[in-house]
Amino acid sequence: MGPLHSISGRPLARPLAWRAALMATALAAAPATHAQSLPSVVLEQLEISEGLAGFGGDLDPIDAFGYAVETLGDLDGDGVPDLAVGTNLDDDGGNFTGAVWILFLNPDGTVKAEQKISALAGGFGGTLLPGDRFGSGVASLGDLDGDGVIDLAVGTSFADTFGFSSGAIWILLLNADGTVKSELEISGNTPALVGLIPFNARFGRSLEALGDLNGDGVTELAVGAWKDAGGATLVLFLDSAGSVQSATKIAAGQSGLDADVAVNFGTGIAALGDLDGDGVRDMAVGANGADDWRGEVWVLFLNSDGTVKQHQRIAQDSGGFGGALDPDDLFGTSLGTL
Repeated sequence: MGPLHSISGRPLARPLAWRAALMATALAAAPATHAQSLPSVVLEQLEISEGLAGFGGDLDPIDAFGYAVETLGDLDGDGVPDLAVGTNLDDDGGNFTGAVWILFLNPDGTVKAEQKISALAGGFGGTLLPGDRFGSGVASLGDLDGDGVIDLAVGTSFADTFGFSSGAIWILLLNADGTVKSELEISGNTPALVGLIPFNARFGRSLEALGDLNGDGVTELAVGAWKDAGGATLVLFLDSAGSVQSATKIAAGQSGLDADVAVNFGTGIAALGDLDGDGVRDMAVGANGADDWRGEVWVLFLNSDGTVKQHQRIAQDSGGFGGALDPDDLFGTSLGTL
């Protein structure tokens, strides 16, 4: 499983403190065109952790609460968006099996209630093993099955389902109280993905719902496999049950990406909407190991089948980015839209 202090493929000088201040996220890579309109400081912050801001859950040292965070939308119908928070080193079911917390929020950002989903909690009926790191990535899927409740995808990036650390994701169809109604595992054993996910790919470290690319009424899901050679991102075409109908693998020299994407392509993914006005949503993908670990981001203009029509690299002195990046900055480790 590697050292506890290793993230994104690069060992750090010392372990991270994982108690996350979820409401105080730094926006370090805002486009230069918007820089003057953004505040230069955090105007208000609220830390959510054990015993703080109404959170009543039990967190242990090195649980990694906050490793992945996703806005779900309004799960319980009270008009306030709720959160999914990955704790991928939680020990429910064994060391580093992982968990996800569903946080039902008040309008002031405090926690009204919480529901844990793990091998031992939340109605989860699948098999999670020690070391799987359930909660490595989380993505809201909207209401997949049409029951009026938002559903969730969760990564287990160290799962050995198809081979050593090949990774997997779980599609969780949720109840309004945050418990699991049903679950489905997607891995290299899934028929539509056979041959696309090698050993040690770490499939599931990053997840992002892209919206409906192909017009069938169901969102597509982009999943990073950043340890697959130089890295890869797979676009999964889902049905309303969460099953994969087909998939497109994007990597150097594949699916229209005629460029060298360097190292760790797929560490971060963000849906961008339809940038170029062609009616198809586009996305950005991070490759945090590029250029002596300075990192880079690729903007991918997509076709409706998930292949790449055009691309733009954003890095130091490239793509209009004027910021200074140093070795080991890991630019592109995680991405989000404003």
